[in-house]
Amino acid sequence: MNVRDILFDLGFYGCRWLPWSKRSKYAGYEIRKGDTFMCSYPRSGNTWTRMVVALLVRPDITEIDLDVLDEIVPDAGTGMKGARSSRIFKDHRPSFDLFPKIIYNVRDGRDSIVSAFHYAVKSLGFKGSFDDYIFSREAQLFGFWHEHVQQAIQFGELYPSRILFVKYEDLSVEFERAVIKIASFLGVEASQKRIELIRKKTDFKLQQVKASKSSNMKKRHTIRTGMVSGYKGLLEGRNLEVFEQISAKELTRFGY
Repeated sequence: MNVRDILFDLGFYGCRWLPWSKRSKYAGYEIRKGDTFMCSYPRSGNTWTRMVVALLVRPDITEIDLDVLDEIVPDAGTGMKGARSSRIFKDHRPSFDLFPKIIYNVRDGRDSIVSAFHYAVKSLGFKGSFDDYIFSREAQLFGFWHEHVQQAIQFGELYPSRILFVKYEDLSVEFERAVIKIASFLGVEASQKRIELIRKKTDFKLQQVKASKSSNMKKRHTIRTGMVSGYKGLLEGRNLEVFEQISAKELTRFGY
């Protein structure tokens, strides 16, 4: 552990004094030093990675769906009073100065924004068009994609050992390697047998069918198409040009 990490544990964030009691107060829920937060701009593959994490930290579990997932890796502020010393939660807010450790999902922002729009229409009651949505701060509750990702990058520059970047596309094409990285970050075992079980149980089409049968409207629309470069056909023309201009640095940083 380097000096910055030691100071972070003592209550500093960069040059700011930010004790754990204040971090909990600002977050609106208790934060412990051993907590890990799964954070991302919405629709960046967080659900898939949460399922992987759930099956890694609970080797007794052999089946997973969105309901089981919410019990093992719940939303921050819910189900947080368990006795486990190392807890894992989901929080889309880019409150990186509050989080002890972070698994940060990143996906091509062009795919994320299109998926976020479809989810907003189907599950959040958004009534406008894609043109209305794409550059609306009111509609995008957690900020714009490039801002969210940039804040994660800045946190990683300060505390590289406290954040793991997981690319959605890597899970798609290098699943085993990505799972091993996640397991190493969490300090848990990942045998070949377990990785193959996780691959099978988190299969996209399998989970898509399970989600479609949920009685919860939001969960029914949680797993959409999962396509890489699926933005084409909706994000185009001037909207695409502007998005790529304002997000150029972040898109390039992750090879998009």
